[in-house]
Amino acid sequence: MAEAFLFELLQMHNSVHNPEERCGICLEEYGTLSRETGTMEVEIRLPCNHTIGSACIAIWLKANNTCPVCRHEFFPAQPRPYLEHGVIMNGLDDAEQPYEGHQQTVSEINADYCNELSLDIGISMISGLIAQKLTESENWSQGHTSWCLVSVSIYMASHLTGEPRSPREIATVTGVEADHIRFCYDLIYPERDHLANAHLLSLLQDTFDAVVPLNWPAPGYEFTDEQIENNHISHMLRQGYQRVCNELGLDADVVEISIQIAENLGAAGLMSALGPEGITAAAIFMAAHMAGCPVAAGRVAEVVGTSDVAVRAAYGVAHAHRYRLLEHAWLEEIGQGSVERVWGRLPLP
Repeated sequence: MAEAFLFELLQMHNSVHNPEERCGICLEEYGTLSRETGTMEVEIRLPCNHTIGSACIAIWLKANNTCPVCRHEFFPAQPRPYLEHGVIMNGLDDAEQPYEGHQQTVSEINADYCNELSLDIGISMISGLIAQKLTESENWSQGHTSWCLVSVSIYMASHLTGEPRSPREIATVTGVEADHIRFCYDLIYPERDHLANAHLLSLLQDTFDAVVPLNWPAPGYEFTDEQIENNHISHMLRQGYQRVCNELGLDADVVEISIQIAENLGAAGLMSALGPEGITAAAIFMAAHMAGCPVAAGRVAEVVGTSDVAVRAAYGVAHAHRYRLLEHAWLEEIGQGSVERVWGRLPLP
């Protein structure tokens, strides 16, 4: 319920533009980076007509169902989940978990774990909806701990949203063994379509451009932890290169060329010599010239966050390995012309 309300609340039509106003929770001006949340606060109008910062209200609603100003109730309070039995986790079942003031709800457990895994609020909302659905099902709520259900829900949500986390990664945060996460997912997999209600599908489509059929992770051990983690690293790498290229006004071809160059520089054993920033800068500087839209080394350095000298030094090393960095057929396939013409666009170090 909280996730659904928050999703509707954080739509653009609820945003307000009063740049001199301050959030009533963190007391920061709207439109500035909040020191409390580390994110940009957008002023959001609540159903009771009070306004609060977007990040602060998201945190508030993890544990509350009211307005932080007037205590107007936005949705029914969620009952505390009863303690499940039957699955032992690290030698303790739910009834034996350390007491921390109150028994955490599934929603709170989910929010905490997603935060520790650096998953954004959209993914947290998806996993929260799945966890709530599992909790409401007698088939699952009576045979599995809340920690287990949340772990499996995060595993599913991370794949559905294109930010996959492996069972091993999730286990380091939740304490539920990786093999147990996989085992429970295999049990759930045949019934996965029952989890995808209209709200979940709407959230996936509107926020993550997901399409039916959904990208559920494969059951069993078709993908190892290493493969999932490498896929996640590749995804993060692509996002980083897209961000830099977008800021430099470079198109998708430059992104593809620069990623190929960077991966081959790493495969050539140059990561330790150049470092991540050096490889990024050299790859994008080189790719921009090869695609016929050169960018100055100083400008690349500014966006990547390094120096002009460092970019030129890294490019010098990359230039010496240039013939090993890209397949000739691949260059021609993406429409960059003859190999000789492409290499001829590169400046001397």
